[in-house]
Amino acid sequence: MSGELLYIEVLDQPAEVIVVDAGVDDVIDVFVNGETPVNYGAISVSIQGELNGSIAADTETIVEMPYDAKISGWTLLEADGNTCTIVIDVLKSNFIDFPTFTSIAGTEKPTITAGVKAQDIALSTWLQNVTKGDLIKILVVSNTGAKNISLSLQLLKS
Repeated sequence: MSGELLYIEVLDQPAEVIVVDAGVDDVIDVFVNGETPVNYGAISVSIQGELNGSIAADTETIVEMPYDAKISGWTLLEADGNTCTIVIDVLKSNFIDFPTFTSIAGTEKPTITAGVKAQDIALSTWLQNVTKGDLIKILVVSNTGAKNISLSLQLLKS
C-alpha cells in the first residue's frame, strides 16, 4: 500500500490518506484537507423508558471520559422513530467533586422538537474541553414521546 492515496470520510468531511511504507502494525495519521493529524472519537449513550414507556424526566446516566478531548458536536436520535420533544442536559464533574455536576451545554442543549432527530456540529456556547477521568452526566430535562434515545457526543482527542 505504500504511496497509495485513499479517500475516506471523517465525520462527514472528505479526507485524503497517503500511506507511506505502512506495515501491518503501523499507525497511519489522517490529514483532513492537508491539515495536521486529527484523532476523532465519540461517546454514545442510549436511554430507554421502562416497560416500553416514555423516558421520565430526571432520568440520567454517567460515563467516564477515557481521554482528553474537545466536544465538537452532538447527535440526538429517537431510535424507535417516535416523534417526540425532548431536552437533554450534559453536565461534567470529576472524581474529587463527585457527586456535584455543572452543565457544560450552554444554550445548545441536545434537543429534539416535534421530530425524531437533531444535531449540532458547531457548538458555540458549550464548555467543550474534557479531561481523561472526567465524569459526564447525561440528564433528561424534559420529554414528551421519546421511548428510546441515542445521544452521541463527537470528540476531537487532544
